[in-house]
Amino acid sequence: MERKYLGLFVGLIAASTLVVTASLIGVLALTEGLVTGVGGRIPYYVLVAAVVFVVLVVSLEYGEIDDGSLIITTSSVVAAVSLIAVALSFEGILFAIENQNSLFSNLLPYFIAAGLISTGLIIWGVNHWREFVTQTRVR
Repeated sequence: MERKYLGLFVGLIAASTLVVTASLIGVLALTEGLVTGVGGRIPYYVLVAAVVFVVLVVSLEYGEIDDGSLIITTSSVVAAVSLIAVALSFEGILFAIENQNSLFSNLLPYFIAAGLISTGLIIWGVNHWREFVTQTRVR
């Protein structure tokens, strides 16, 4: 890896770890019923996913990919994942702000460790997703 990209790489790992950690905290908060007003925020989460979907469709359509089914499938999956990640992350952040004392106990290192492991899996998945698409596609 070139030295000029090292900062970007570390920044992406840190950002991804924070998002995944916040998502895990969001899962905890939602499953324990510790957040309120989620229903009022759902339309905004859906809006973010819709924007991600359209940006991906347009960028992939005008990119190097000519396969229409791959474009729509990729855009749909990434939009769905972004909907879940944004919703869980935002709920996790709200929970962390409201419950700082209980969050910064022994649970936080586990959440950060899980976030780091998930980040590694995400990086691996992004680099190897085509292998799974081509192996599972019906010919």
